[in-house]
Amino acid sequence: WEGVRWGGSDSLTRAWLGFSALLWGCAAVFANGSLSRDPRRLRFWAFWQLALAGNLLLIIATDALSFYLGFSAMSLSAYGLIVHRGGPGPRRAGRLYLQLAICGEMLLLAGLLLRTHSTGQAFDFVTWQAQPIDNLTLALLLLGLGLKAGFWP
Repeated sequence: WEGVRWGGSDSLTRAWLGFSALLWGCAAVFANGSLSRDPRRLRFWAFWQLALAGNLLLIIATDALSFYLGFSAMSLSAYGLIVHRGGPGPRRAGRLYLQLAICGEMLLLAGLLLRTHSTGQAFDFVTWQAQPIDNLTLALLLLGLGLKAGFWP
C-alpha cells in the first residue's frame, strides 16, 4: 500500500528482532526433531512460516495497517499449529483459541480504528505518538492485545 515504510533502524526493534529470531530458532530445532516422522509436517511448517512472517511483520511495522496484518497473520495461523496433532483435545483447544483470537481481533481493530480517527486518519505510529490517547481506545487496545497474547483464560 502506498506510503508504507517498515522499520528496523532503532536499537529496540533490532533487539526485539534478535530475541524473536532466537526464540523461533530454538522452537524450530525442537519442532524439527519432534516432527521428523510426522506425515503432516509440511502442513505444520506452512502454518509455522505464516506465524513467523506475521511475527516479524508486526515487529517492523511503523503503521497500524502493517501491525494489524502482521498480528492477524501470526495469531490466526497459530490455530493450525494448535490443532496439528489432531484429536478431541487439540480441536477443543483450537476452538477456544480461535474464539478468543477473533474477539481479540475485533477489539484490536476497533481500537486501531478509533486511534486512526482521533489522529485525523493517520495510520503511522509517529503521528500517533504526538496525540494523547483516550481511555476507550486504550481499553480496547489493551483488551484486544491481551486476549490475543493469551492473558485470559
